[in-house]
Amino acid sequence: MINTGFTLPDNHQLDTHYHDALSQPLPMPSPYCMQLDESWNNEILSYSPKRIFNPETYPAGSSGMISNAPDFMQFILA
Repeated sequence: MINTGFTLPDNHQLDTHYHDALSQPLPMPSPYCMQLDESWNNEILSYSPKRIFNPETYPAGSSGMISNAPDFMQFILA
């Protein structure tokens, strides 16, 4: 799994992340903060799609890992 990890060099293509807007989806800035409703205690959820390019970020196993389709298939079939 050579294309799986927690960071990417800048020369790799990363899909554009989108968020809901009133009329149409818009590209997500990095970081992006979303206000949740009262069923979520009005918390704020923060996304940071560009963190994948920062080698200083914490390699959390629960989030932040990136892969491509062939590596992911190898992972789930192992």
